[in-house]
Amino acid sequence: MSLDLATKISLGKILPKTLKELIIEFLNYKKPFISLNTYKRYNVLHNKIKLTSPLYYSYILDITPLDLIQYYKSLNHYEYIKRIHTLLKLAYDYAILNSYIEINPCYNIPISMILPKPKTIHMKYSIDKEFIDRLLSFISRRRDKLKVAYTLLLLLALRVNTLSQLKLSMFDFKRNLLIIPAEIMKTNIDHILPINEYISNLVKEYVSKHNITEYLFPAQTNPYKHIHPNIFLVMLRKDGFSKDETTVHGFRSMLSTICNDNEIDPIGIEWYLAHYNSSSVSRAYNHSQGLSRKRKVLDFWFDYLFN
Repeated sequence: MSLDLATKISLGKILPKTLKELIIEFLNYKKPFISLNTYKRYNVLHNKIKLTSPLYYSYILDITPLDLIQYYKSLNHYEYIKRIHTLLKLAYDYAILNSYIEINPCYNIPISMILPKPKTIHMKYSIDKEFIDRLLSFISRRRDKLKVAYTLLLLLALRVNTLSQLKLSMFDFKRNLLIIPAEIMKTNIDHILPINEYISNLVKEYVSKHNITEYLFPAQTNPYKHIHPNIFLVMLRKDGFSKDETTVHGFRSMLSTICNDNEIDPIGIEWYLAHYNSSSVSRAYNHSQGLSRKRKVLDFWFDYLFN
């Protein structure tokens, strides 16, 4: 600790912060600038630290890189270590900006050496025509809510967390668009998708029949909450689709593989899946020019499945 920082602390100009106080202050600071989903993820990590770390009530000035390494080793879970480390690194950067500390102890900690990164498990899917026919049969036998939901999952290649949070207000039926706000997207970027007449009529008929006003797929017990995303995988398993055959996320991979195999515009496919380039210039181009390319993907995919 420098003499200047020590002097400020001794004079009461800066109060020593515990890790708990730092994380809470940092999250309150970040809340207006991040999506609701990101804020929720940070809070999950915060609670994990609270429950598992002996450092939670320690002063941040006393926490060393070795302390953090020992804590990470105790977690013994690569993804949790990686995510918690990212949160702590950001919180400590915030602490430096506010003169609470001078050095970020998170830097130069080799996460991959603490616990090896597990092998990537790719989502299961099939492009076999017999499998696709079986999947379409499964969807056709669902009741209204799940039938519409699975249809949108398959045709629009949405992630289940995004699909479950869709609201009626996100559909622009005059322009045949689905406008998904950044806060329910994994990428935290607005995502605009074309819809065709089939999707439009399917959604409008469902909405009218069930008097939908807010969430497109409300929870069974509370219309002001959305359906739980896990239900989609549960129903697949109940109908006999094994984990070796497909996952719900595998619908996206299936679309990508089949469209690429049929030489559909690869950039259009990536944008359709919301795999946007991170630069702001590319995002602006996506929104202004990308719809026609996305619509070609939808047209091909719809014809492939239903014609």
